[in-house]
Amino acid sequence: MAHSFFGTPGPQAIAKSAYFLTVCTLVTGLSTLLWVPLMVKFGRRYGAICAYTLYAAAAAWCACAQSYGSMLAARAMMGLTTGMSDVLGPLIIADIFFVHERGTVMASTVVSSSEDKMHPDDGGCVEIHDHPALQRRTCTRPPMLKIITTFPTRRYTREPFWKLMLRPIALIILPSALWASLVMAVTIGFLIAMMSNVSSAFTSVYGFSTWQVGLCMLSIVIGGSIAVWMGGSLSDIVADRLTRRNGGIREPEMRLPVMVLSLVAGPLALILAMRG
Repeated sequence: MAHSFFGTPGPQAIAKSAYFLTVCTLVTGLSTLLWVPLMVKFGRRYGAICAYTLYAAAAAWCACAQSYGSMLAARAMMGLTTGMSDVLGPLIIADIFFVHERGTVMASTVVSSSEDKMHPDDGGCVEIHDHPALQRRTCTRPPMLKIITTFPTRRYTREPFWKLMLRPIALIILPSALWASLVMAVTIGFLIAMMSNVSSAFTSVYGFSTWQVGLCMLSIVIGGSIAVWMGGSLSDIVADRLTRRNGGIREPEMRLPVMVLSLVAGPLALILAMRG
């Protein structure tokens, strides 16, 4: 993108190009405050259909954008729609799974949603041959038919929409909800910071080509596979045992012991990445 909008990319051009990712991610996080009440009020299927329709329009806009401002606005619109996918998984998990099962399922959902982080891997390998038709086939994902035919419709409420909009603001005051939100925000923030700089850093320092930078994203699959067990199954086991000791009363803090290793491994990984 830096080549497309700025010609020969310099440090300033690369920094501006990084906004395509960071702005999209910022709007994605903020849009969850809109998608949660929409899906609770009108149902999962209608919210998903609306989001995917807007996403298709945003993708077409990105493909046709001829200026930096137009592309940045298109990416912001794309972020608005992708917030739906972050909301849809937890809502469906809360609908159909019991409390003692949600850790495993939620961890699997978060890791599987990292498929979008694998697109640099796909695109990097496709870039070797530079075949436009192959690029279109590789990047196309047809979710609309699945959304229309399989997602539940009747899960909705008759509460006023304004109450549903205010509820997340009230819940964020709770210490457990605030702490979990901040941990998630900081983790995603560092991930986005690394993702937005990995291409330019590896290209300039190590001389990596496009497909080699893409292959670096395989580390997400390896780490995610370990995280499914630790953050999912193991956290469920620990929380269940602590619940039995607590007389059957479950507390959010019962998952904290499993996070000790992540609290050490996360900062250590960032240090290694910056030192590398």
